[in-house]
Amino acid sequence: MAIHLNEGEKILKTTYPHFLAMLHLYLIWLYLGAVGGACIMFRGEIVQWIHEWPQGQSIEAIIYLTLWSLVIVIPAVVVTVFQINWRWLFLSLNLCAAGVAAHCYQDTVYQVLRDTVSSYATTRHAWQFVSDYLPIRPQAQEMHNYLLIAVSLMGLFASNSYRRSHRYYITNHRIVTRFGFLAKRERDLLYGKVDDLIVHQSLLGRIFNFGTIIPISASGIGTGSDQAFVAVHGGMQMASGPKISVEVGGGKSVTVPRAPSFYSLYGVSNPAVLKEVIIHEMEQREHGYTRRKKESEGKKE
Repeated sequence: MAIHLNEGEKILKTTYPHFLAMLHLYLIWLYLGAVGGACIMFRGEIVQWIHEWPQGQSIEAIIYLTLWSLVIVIPAVVVTVFQINWRWLFLSLNLCAAGVAAHCYQDTVYQVLRDTVSSYATTRHAWQFVSDYLPIRPQAQEMHNYLLIAVSLMGLFASNSYRRSHRYYITNHRIVTRFGFLAKRERDLLYGKVDDLIVHQSLLGRIFNFGTIIPISASGIGTGSDQAFVAVHGGMQMASGPKISVEVGGGKSVTVPRAPSFYSLYGVSNPAVLKEVIIHEMEQREHGYTRRKKESEGKKE
């Protein structure tokens, strides 16, 4: 949906994040699909390897599901720590719980799925083709892996929709950033309110010519902080009397340019060109303000 333009306002540039700007999202979902596909393709080798463990044959299902869950959870923990986003950990735990349930009740899940698909005449032949001709046939024991593949495909579609739901408009009056994936968020920033303009390009961004432009306003929107804190605690119990404790602490905070993807021009193509357009409009506003100020002072004299 286009933005509402004021009188005399026109759109100079319209853009949204580059495909590679959100590569990390696509890689996460591709990883889940790859885990599911690899477990299906190499199921025999995995089971044979588990049988070589002590008591491996008797507790094969437990070992297999434990390893399967760890392959999903451990990368999610790493992503959670680096992105400071707990949603990935919660997602992995829910996937593991759903996968274990699908494995434990695999026959029931398989029959319900088969009956559901077979009830549609348009897909009946497709199901029969998959069952008879494809090398990877739908088997009840692989329901948890098919779940991973299905979630992976849905995640890829959702990630692409999320990326394209960002819209950035550069007009001759302001910068408009809009995000409308699930809830609509919009930021209007007049050029006269922009104090600084930060451009960040990663190595991948420099190769494929995309980067993030963060307009910093006088109110501080567009900045964050990196904090480091060290604390030392020690204590000693006297032979008689109270316990003596000593605490030493120290901290350091550094203000850095940082803003959510819907408050900055995140991962846009040709950031240098967009920066030039914005700076030009900022200069126009500044020159206009200076001219009006001189005219006002001249009239007073």
